[in-house]
Amino acid sequence: MPVNTINERRVAIKGWAASSFRMVNFMKDVFEQPNSNNHNQLHLSIYDGDDLSNESLLFDNKTILNKNADILHSNTLLLPIELNGKKWTLQFKQPIMAPSFDSIPSIVLTGGILIALLLSLLVFSLLNRAAYAKRVAEKLTVNLSDKNKELVAINELLEESHAEIIISKEKAEESEEKLKLIANNLVNGMIYQVVMLDGNRRKFTYLSDSVQQLYGCTATEALENSDLIYGKMHEDDSDDLKMKEKEALKKMSIFKAEVRVVNPDGTIRWSYFVSRPRIIGGMVYWDGIEVDITEQKNTENELLISKEKAEVSSRLKSAFLANMSHEIRTPMNAILGFSDLLKQHELTEEKQEKYFEIIQKSGGRLLNVINDIIDISKVESGQMEIVISEFTVLEQIKEVHALFSTEAKAKGLSLILKNSLPSNEMTIKSDNHKINAILVNLVKNAIKYCDEGSIEIGVEKKASHLEFYVKDTGIGIAKNRQIAIFDRFVQADIEDVKALQGSGLGLSISKAYAEMLGGEIWVDSEPGKGAAFYFTIPDEIKIAGELANGQNGIKTRKNPINKLKLLIVEDDENSEIYISLIVDAFSDEVLIARNGEEAIELCRNNPRIDLILMDVKMPLMNGYEATRIIRQFNKEVIIIAQTAFAFSGDKNKAIAAGCNDYITKPINKDELRELIKKHVSKLHTH
Repeated sequence: MPVNTINERRVAIKGWAASSFRMVNFMKDVFEQPNSNNHNQLHLSIYDGDDLSNESLLFDNKTILNKNADILHSNTLLLPIELNGKKWTLQFKQPIMAPSFDSIPSIVLTGGILIALLLSLLVFSLLNRAAYAKRVAEKLTVNLSDKNKELVAINELLEESHAEIIISKEKAEESEEKLKLIANNLVNGMIYQVVMLDGNRRKFTYLSDSVQQLYGCTATEALENSDLIYGKMHEDDSDDLKMKEKEALKKMSIFKAEVRVVNPDGTIRWSYFVSRPRIIGGMVYWDGIEVDITEQKNTENELLISKEKAEVSSRLKSAFLANMSHEIRTPMNAILGFSDLLKQHELTEEKQEKYFEIIQKSGGRLLNVINDIIDISKVESGQMEIVISEFTVLEQIKEVHALFSTEAKAKGLSLILKNSLPSNEMTIKSDNHKINAILVNLVKNAIKYCDEGSIEIGVEKKASHLEFYVKDTGIGIAKNRQIAIFDRFVQADIEDVKALQGSGLGLSISKAYAEMLGGEIWVDSEPGKGAAFYFTIPDEIKIAGELANGQNGIKTRKNPINKLKLLIVEDDENSEIYISLIVDAFSDEVLIARNGEEAIELCRNNPRIDLILMDVKMPLMNGYEATRIIRQFNKEVIIIAQTAFAFSGDKNKAIAAGCNDYITKPINKDELRELIKKHVSKLHTH
């Protein structure tokens, strides 16, 4: 560093090193016997430099001499000494005691004697004193030389220490710079030190620059006003933070706390504090770090919500599986049980009819469960189709009313039909099967959960849509369940106290159908006061490609004119017998094939076959492969695939193989007959 001026030299000073000693103590060691008879009257003074004044006087042994007598000096000797570039001057004096006499003769006598003695001793004394002074000077020189060597060694050590201090200082400055860089670039956090002024007041002594990202103020501003930070903490959390500080202070341990902080824009974030106390100068200092954990907290909340949803889903899944087991096993038990009872020979005709009726109802109940599962699978996979036709609205709700009137009457309920349409002949273009399914589900639920009173089915015209409704006087639905009941596998009574039958899919399917048709569905209910379900349908729905099913999306249905020649391809004998009975009204001749190879052979030998009911799963050759081969030599024959798989892609697979249509097992006789009528009408049209 520059040392050209006094100020520069002062700035450049890194420290002072000094070695000192007491001159009096030092000279006592030099004088071996300062009061001996040989030299007890020697007066020695040591001066700093050449100046023999009181200001430069370092040592004076006159206090050692006799203090009771006046001292006269003579025979002065000056001896200069240089040590390590420093000059000292040693002054030796021979004191002469001044006696007191009462008379002049005594003075003369004494003086004469003294003069004689002094003159005789003068030379000896001078020689003796000079030799002593020389010895003292030599000894002083030796001692000072030793001290000088010690000082030189100390100076060398100090120089080495100074060099180490400079290196340490540079390393400390480098470390401080790195720490500052890290602190200021801490992502979503800051480093701080705060001192406790009293139980409630705090003052920051250090803050990293990243405080501005967290609190919107600079470190300098926060150092001057700690409220810029503490004032933004939630009151409850701020008190909790101080309480944890006090607890940690008792054990001088680390404390951790999560605190809500109000952001500059008014939003809330979460901060995580970790701090340790230190005692400095009787004051408590906290060295700590603050990290923004808002994202972590949000993730935790999302995980907690997901966990709760998963737990609810798990409970619903368990409830659904238990319900499905009940819904499938109960009718199966009736079917198998009463089928076994039918084997008894002594059964009366009345019991047989009763057993057949039970088996038929149980089969229908089992089929409804299976259909619900298939329908919701189609909805979720996007394979559910919309079939548009034109129909009379009033006739639609009349069919539903007629379907449930007997069941409602048997339970003592009044089933009311209310029509508020401007015209009884009002028609719309929509999917009447899906509207019918929604109404059926709603009325079925109303009957299930209503023990007395009435059920009302109705429809009203609202602007550009129709609003259907089903109202009952049943047990009602709690407010917190009115949204959940439209979810899959969920019933209004989640504890299954009242939900004795049903898959829990009906309302979910109804909601999906209503939305597919461009409407919505909702419920208005109070526990114990019944429920009112509403759903809306636009009075006209346009679906891309609807003309492919007929003009304006209306499917024509004509009765067949002539009897048909049919081929039933079925490897199961019971199914073949059942299908033969269903199609008997349409058939002039029915041929039977047990596998795909037999079906191909019969088609080659009977080119006038009108319709083939093709089972897709058979031995030797399946229905898909047989259809593809038949299409190579017969393009006109109608082929309807039948399968027990009922997966969403089966219909597309059947159509791709060359089939005209598709029906699932167990086969509904009415559905199969309608399917045959539809395709036979096209056949006769051509």
